[in-house]
Amino acid sequence: PFGYQGSWTPLYEKDNFIVDDQNLYKIDATWLGSGLDEYPQPPYTITAWNGETGAVEWTYTFDESVLTVPDRGPYFAQDDSGTYLYFVSESRTLVLDKTTGAKLAVLPFAVGNQCFVAANRILTVKNDGIYRIDISTGRVIKIHSGLIGEGAARFGGRLQFVTRGGKTLY
Repeated sequence: PFGYQGSWTPLYEKDNFIVDDQNLYKIDATWLGSGLDEYPQPPYTITAWNGETGAVEWTYTFDESVLTVPDRGPYFAQDDSGTYLYFVSESRTLVLDKTTGAKLAVLPFAVGNQCFVAANRILTVKNDGIYRIDISTGRVIKIHSGLIGEGAARFGGRLQFVTRGGKTLY
């Protein structure tokens, strides 16, 4: 169903899904033909499939008025609470409810791959620091500056992470 150059679109050919302990979440675009110059186009659909039964749990369809989706660069993320699904594209983040697929917000900020939910806030870890996003207003504040390593986790209710300073790990 994909155009001849479909394999040149990493998002739709391999980087288009994320899983949790219950579902597979995947984004697809509309392919209008199979000719040489056929590329994916809006509308885009994010689908949640039940990991055991294969049944579709929900779908969310959107166009470029919500979020543009180039064929390279976008990615999915999720948080430690299993509450939200994040789809990041071009410095913006679409936030969906993982249970229903309802759109909650489009943030003018790209969340990192490590997200944590606390009270009415999303904490996201990026290479240059940790950011706090107010869920009700979308306001983003950098709460920690510095090089952050992969593998942040919540222990005893507190976010724990490793910072890098030169060649030393703290």
